[in-house]
Amino acid sequence: MQKIELLVVDEVSMVRADILDAIDAVLRYVRRSQEFFGGVQLLLIGDLFQLPPVIRENEQAVYGRCYASPFFFSAKAIQSQPPLCVELDKVYRQKDQDS
Repeated sequence: MQKIELLVVDEVSMVRADILDAIDAVLRYVRRSQEFFGGVQLLLIGDLFQLPPVIRENEQAVYGRCYASPFFFSAKAIQSQPPLCVELDKVYRQKDQDS
């Protein structure tokens, strides 16, 4: 993990905030760096209107005390260091009436 320069996370709409914070903590620890995600560039890809993260019913009360929502953008690492957002709005693979 010392040589990782870029971590790509696809289907980010399904990534829970606590999971993203865990990735941040592991990368900081392994790389011995206090930079966000241990200094690794993070590329988050996905359609935020697709599937949401899954939180079991028995986890909801505890989860709600730590995070504003289950979505990745509620992760403490993201809140502390907001990402640069790029929206791709042209459809290339399929026909779309809005394109």
